[in-house]
Amino acid sequence: MLKNRIKLVCSDIDGTLIKSDKTIGELTYKAIHELVKRGIHFALVTGRFKTGVLPVMETLSLTDKEISGVYDNGAYVEVLGQPTSSYGVPIPLMLEVSRFASSYNARSVLFSGEEWVVEEKDKWWARINGFYEGRGVCESFEETVRKSRMRNDSEPIKLVLRLDDDVKMAALKKELNILYPSLSFFLSHPDILEVSLKEVNKASGVSAIADKLGITKDQIMSFGDFDNDVPMLKEAGFGVAMRNGTQCALDASDYIAPSNEEDGVGKTLFSLLL
Repeated sequence: MLKNRIKLVCSDIDGTLIKSDKTIGELTYKAIHELVKRGIHFALVTGRFKTGVLPVMETLSLTDKEISGVYDNGAYVEVLGQPTSSYGVPIPLMLEVSRFASSYNARSVLFSGEEWVVEEKDKWWARINGFYEGRGVCESFEETVRKSRMRNDSEPIKLVLRLDDDVKMAALKKELNILYPSLSFFLSHPDILEVSLKEVNKASGVSAIADKLGITKDQIMSFGDFDNDVPMLKEAGFGVAMRNGTQCALDASDYIAPSNEEDGVGKTLFSLLL
């Protein structure tokens, strides 16, 4: 029986756990606290850098000592506040990809420490800066790398490419996959192309948490809505896609939940698990 089997619940954030107004539904809030109360482990699994997840934890009234996190689509993992794995793209390769992407007029964004960095302010600046609570910095990527190495951060530097032309984005993604076979390029939003090592994704991050906690694949339930959630949905013993999800996410799931706007995570947890 599912409710006697699940020991770890993992959830994507945007389009899954939170609504479009960035709030968390009452049922979802209650369900997550009930999981923690019952000793069922909960993890946030996201493409966001950890800094961008802290407001969500605050909204949940939980800290990183009470729940775990898979950040940067699996590049950085923490279990109950303790770093477990870190798999960043090598800096020289990252900068090479960034320079190549500029030929498509794609904008590069680096995430380092608690800051996100661009080399030139653009139309996305205000939107991202608001999202990351004013932590935006405009400086050369080489300078960002130099300062990050001085800090000796355990969290990897993350690169994303932004381009709001669907045709150009598809062409860029195709060419990058050919030019850099050791890397993976995937959309986490229609205008955001993520860059990671080939073997690193949300599923590898979830597996790192499960291994640390002694939890098996069939004891994992995961929630997601977008293409970058597909590995996690397939990896889990029970994958749940939101009704508002992409077709790829829906096809990879075992169950379809109400949308994020309908408090789908909470409704599903109370219906199937709690």
